[in-house]
Amino acid sequence: MQYDLILTLYAAKRLKPTVKTLRMLAAIQRPRQIVCVVTGREIAPDAARRLIAPCSDAVHIVEHDNTGREFGAYQAGLDHLAGRDLDRLMILNDTVGSHQPVSRHYLEKLFDKLRPPLPCGLAVGTINYSERALTLDGLTSSRWLRSNLMGFDEIALSKLGNRILAPKIELLITDTHDISRFFGAEIGPTMQEHLSQWLFSKTGSYYWYGAEPLSVANAGRMAGKARSILQEKYLTFRLDASDVAIRGMSMPVLKDALLNRISRLKSDLLPLS
Repeated sequence: MQYDLILTLYAAKRLKPTVKTLRMLAAIQRPRQIVCVVTGREIAPDAARRLIAPCSDAVHIVEHDNTGREFGAYQAGLDHLAGRDLDRLMILNDTVGSHQPVSRHYLEKLFDKLRPPLPCGLAVGTINYSERALTLDGLTSSRWLRSNLMGFDEIALSKLGNRILAPKIELLITDTHDISRFFGAEIGPTMQEHLSQWLFSKTGSYYWYGAEPLSVANAGRMAGKARSILQEKYLTFRLDASDVAIRGMSMPVLKDALLNRISRLKSDLLPLS
């Protein structure tokens, strides 16, 4: 198996743990090439290239204006790879290693799930579940791949039309503090409840760490976050509708958390330069 990697970078404070995660990936198997999509001005493209270069023989830097947020960055990376034969594709963004630490053990399991070919196509990653079925643009599911670390084979990408970002989903959220207008009609009522609980309330069993009531001051930020969440879910809904097999991973807990601590202690011994 050969794989190419799309890496997205945003925040300077997340660069070090992201590079360490990338080094663990490369130690398991070096990517054939890395497309690093740099968004914003916190990270200089030349600095990103210098840190990433030891992990692959081919590193390409793409600067992105944050249109479509992380899914726009994924698409920019995939567009850069257009016309090239892709055996397997991994996508990694810079929340992995900081917001979601992973161990080498976890990454090895991810590779193990991605290697065996399937004629129907294959996607792998951590799967989250909802207790209720969620509907978006006529598609329904109760599961979705966590999009900060995921892998696909060539067949799955082809069934997606090589489109990670779905532009029409961007139009389903309105930048407004009026909750009655915030969600488009194509977003099912259960999905609206799910998003409202995650974004606008800090009560109940689940909510975003940045959750707060929708207001004039935060309407734009909340609309952007809502679009990202919908893109994440819609990607999996499209994979399900295309009969692509999805091999899920459990969130790293207990044993994996211990292995992650060991991995981090070892990686701390390696200089970044």
